[in-house]
Amino acid sequence: MDLSVSCSPVLCCCPLLRTAARCSPLLPAAAHWLLRLLGFLFACWFRFDPFEILEVSESATPADIKRAYRKLSLIYHPDKNPDPDANAYFTEKVAKAYKALTDDTARENFKKFGHPDGRQAMEISVALPDWLFSKEKEAAPAILLTLLLGGIVLPLGSAAWWLRKSRTKVDIKDIAPETQQLYMFGPFQIKANSGVVKMMETMVCCGDFLKLELPKEQGEAMMNVLRPSVYPYQQEVGDVQKSAFYQNRPTGAVKAQMLLYGHLCRQKIPDILMPDFFYVMKKTPRLIQELYGLSSSLPRIKGYGWAQPSISAVELMQCMVRAVPIEAKRHFPSPMRSRTGPATLVQLPHLTHKMVLEELVKKKKIESLMDLLKVKDETIVAEMQAVGLDRAQALDVLKVIYKFPALSMAARTYLDEGTEKPNKECKYQAHHDLVTVSVSAFLNRRVHNNPAFKEDQLPDEDAESVPALAPNYPFPKDEFWVFMVCNPKDGSLLCHKRVCMAKAENRGFKCRAKLAELGNAKPEELVQLVTQQGQEITMQFVAPEVGEHQLTLVAMCDSWVGADYGLGMKIECIEPVEEKKPSKKKKKSAKGEKNGTENGGLDRSEESELQLEGVDDEDSDEEIEPASEEEDDEDGEDDEDDEDDEGLWDEDEYGTEESEGEDDEPKKTK
Repeated sequence: MDLSVSCSPVLCCCPLLRTAARCSPLLPAAAHWLLRLLGFLFACWFRFDPFEILEVSESATPADIKRAYRKLSLIYHPDKNPDPDANAYFTEKVAKAYKALTDDTARENFKKFGHPDGRQAMEISVALPDWLFSKEKEAAPAILLTLLLGGIVLPLGSAAWWLRKSRTKVDIKDIAPETQQLYMFGPFQIKANSGVVKMMETMVCCGDFLKLELPKEQGEAMMNVLRPSVYPYQQEVGDVQKSAFYQNRPTGAVKAQMLLYGHLCRQKIPDILMPDFFYVMKKTPRLIQELYGLSSSLPRIKGYGWAQPSISAVELMQCMVRAVPIEAKRHFPSPMRSRTGPATLVQLPHLTHKMVLEELVKKKKIESLMDLLKVKDETIVAEMQAVGLDRAQALDVLKVIYKFPALSMAARTYLDEGTEKPNKECKYQAHHDLVTVSVSAFLNRRVHNNPAFKEDQLPDEDAESVPALAPNYPFPKDEFWVFMVCNPKDGSLLCHKRVCMAKAENRGFKCRAKLAELGNAKPEELVQLVTQQGQEITMQFVAPEVGEHQLTLVAMCDSWVGADYGLGMKIECIEPVEEKKPSKKKKKSAKGEKNGTENGGLDRSEESELQLEGVDDEDSDEEIEPASEEEDDEDGEDDEDDEDDEGLWDEDEYGTEESEGEDDEPKKTK
């Protein structure tokens, strides 16, 4: 229905709407259409409906209409009812309704215009006071002032206010819209070889931090109080004139990075900088997640993401949560090597980088957290007191060690089941087949061996997040794990997934006795146990180019330093094969046979062994390999020559699984 038509009868009978209609040309477009909509609603309420007036249905016959008209005439006709209101109702309503349904012209007008008399006229005029049009032109200054304020000053003031408040403008990810462009194309953009230090520089050069102001009082506090306390840990903040830390970078980026360095080095932030400090720390997890997403998801290398920047982003988040200086947490060539080094000890509360290097590493010969996991609780407390901590602080250290995660995982690759193709030789068609990576994992913690620990203290298996114990982080933090399949040869990231390991922790606690019983002696049974009972994480990627590929499955926790694991996998890609027409004869398949093939392996960390078998057993510190030495000898030395030694990580740190056919026994080499 046309709004202009439907509004006309209502405007004629409603003085308020009629007055508003006269002013409608002066209203904005939105208000004008709102007025028309209001008129439409009133028209629907006061519409002229002849069927309703005569109390007949729309399918009524002429005889029914005539009968209804005579019935109403006996009630409202002037000869039968002398009431003036009844006379008006009969004339305006009943008679016109009868005419609209019996007269062809009136019926046509009703269909087109909603009234039997045709289109109803509507007068629209502008309601303005007379003094505006006085001949003396006394209103000219008022009109000029109104135009000046309403047409120039008010729009410019609103624009200036909006631009000043643009710092709070964020997108759906709660970050500034220009941040993504700066990360991809800015002067400090993400690069294929970006390590933790470079990712920090990239992160602070974002739209959220560039608008941070540095008044004189804050600048003095940052340079005279915060900078000297950070300098022993981060040497780059020392020379203001020559250091690249201050050169060619916006003031907001320098301020944000200095505040983050203060947090990483566990230094007291001046009170005048605390509001900006909390703002920067609150934004940091979202910015790191954006860095990870841009590095891992965008097609960079042959349609895949970048592996090293993705790993560096997770490592940067680990440093933020555990308050570990960047200098102490360098980017290692292999994620497996991150379990060693002083950074695993610096993450403990009340321990500084200097204290770890001089007291624990040099004097006590405790070089990593794994050395503490081998000893008893009383020994840990004694060692912490020996380096200068009191008993309460030593117990805080023990509490964090109790929560340190240890992961046991097995992995297999197979052809996507949706293709319904047998793959007995475990060869994937390059750029055609969809390779599925299935990871099964247990997660154990030292606290699980405490007799006072009960099963009801575990998180629910269906929990979407698990709180992380991070005493040095200013906000609550949930613990997540990132699984990535990387190709070390070209540095590509084939697939990735971020998950919560609550189910793996539940399963690991229930199966901890069985895991400790199997130990290192029965790796095949361990693989089977983890595969059947562990939490399953599934990822998929399109098969890469033709050739053999030595891939690396990396598991990293975003809340702990030194909890990273790697597992090797080998796949072979061949040229795509043309599909043949299906044969009419059906081949019998063996019982239990699946489409695709599997290659399995188990990675058990040293921490996992210690936490499963108890802290008294100091001899069980060897990592479980995915196969025995006898099986390696059977495979021959040719397989070792075929392996590619080039890449970002050393394959000697973890087992390597070679995919085999369904009818063959899986080959496993160290």
